[in-house]
Amino acid sequence: MPFEPRPDGSLKLAMHQPLYQVIVVILVAFGIGGFFLYGLVYSEETGLVVKGYDTGYDLPIWLWRAGFLAGSVVGFGVGLFILLGLVRGNQPHVRLEPQRLVVAGFAMRGDTAMRWDEVESVKRFRIMHDDAITLKAKSGKKLQLSGHVFPHKGDFQALMAEIDSRIAAART
Repeated sequence: MPFEPRPDGSLKLAMHQPLYQVIVVILVAFGIGGFFLYGLVYSEETGLVVKGYDTGYDLPIWLWRAGFLAGSVVGFGVGLFILLGLVRGNQPHVRLEPQRLVVAGFAMRGDTAMRWDEVESVKRFRIMHDDAITLKAKSGKKLQLSGHVFPHKGDFQALMAEIDSRIAAART
């Protein structure tokens, strides 16, 4: 069984994101920030051209620079946020407790929990050739899991079967 039994009676299933994927995302974010920073440094006042036609409207240089500054801050901010999460370290996992489902262990984000008796709907779908599930609570809160973050393909299938059985037990 892929689940790790815990002393409190809950079951824990570890998630994993390959390091090379995280590094690629960090580099892309920093690259986008770098492109906007280049535009900020080398921008000049110019007219607005749409599909090769000059609109006759000139944007002031401060507006161009404000846009490029915002783009570079967002790009570098996303890259730095992910990098700090990587440096801080994390052990993301799904924990199946007797009364609730908990997705926890992320470095830069709080834990998310949903009680079994609050689950209103379960939607299964496929994303990028792998299974995924969305749980929606009566309060409107959503919890989404995908098979991509589990190291072994059978782990997510076992998790979905366990989730279905616990929801069915809570509804009776």
